[in-house]
Amino acid sequence: MKFRKFVTPIVLMLFTVLTAFTGFAGYGDTKDPVGKDIFIKTIAALGGPEKIAAIKTLKYTMDILRYLEDGSGKEIMHSTAVIRYPDKYWYHSEVLGFVAIMTTNGQTGWQRLTKVNEPDSKEPYKVIPEQDKKDLLDYNLRDLFYISQNLDKYNFTLNGEKEFEGKKTFELFITGLYKFQVYIDTQTYLPVGVLFWATSQLDQEPVENKEIYSGYKAVDGILVPFRQDLFAKGKVWAEVTMKEVKFNIEVSDDFFEGK
Repeated sequence: MKFRKFVTPIVLMLFTVLTAFTGFAGYGDTKDPVGKDIFIKTIAALGGPEKIAAIKTLKYTMDILRYLEDGSGKEIMHSTAVIRYPDKYWYHSEVLGFVAIMTTNGQTGWQRLTKVNEPDSKEPYKVIPEQDKKDLLDYNLRDLFYISQNLDKYNFTLNGEKEFEGKKTFELFITGLYKFQVYIDTQTYLPVGVLFWATSQLDQEPVENKEIYSGYKAVDGILVPFRQDLFAKGKVWAEVTMKEVKFNIEVSDDFFEGK
């Protein structure tokens, strides 16, 4: 999973957590009709194209158990994230007495770190580097909500049946604006996980990242994985437990501004 630290080592931005399930807004053409068929069946299994295409904003509340990079222990992050498609994010996390916020309006990204109960005005937002903003926006490129609305920019290839985390799955290779593999349960057509290569502040060269999805629950008729296990270089680095998921909340553009 591609991740970046937020100001201090105690806080980690987890935007890839927000791309655990998929949307589909139209059929379009792809180079591999079999791969497209798997994609369409997955959308149907998650709740159907009409319901998922109607999702414009998302709000996630989650607890994240993160294992420290140096092996010295672990920490719990209480986090909330809001997405407004196609390119707006707001992320709030509290851990060890600090509150971190990272947000982007699609053109500019900001971040802020304050102590719990510290006045917001005491620490202003800071503009993040252009590369960090690009990394945030890149998450959309492997977000299947985004892909479903831009099918003409992607190709879908079925690589056959593969075992993934003890389950028999279809390995679906998605290329175009982003390259990654999605593993679909051959019985339920629900996503079991994804595999991709990415850099981070710790890894300047791309490393293997894996996300495993489980604990699906229905929210407004759409199945959502309430458990996600995140791996980098073959080792688990975070366990995510969704506490609440809401669709199509009211949120203004100003909400995503760093001010």
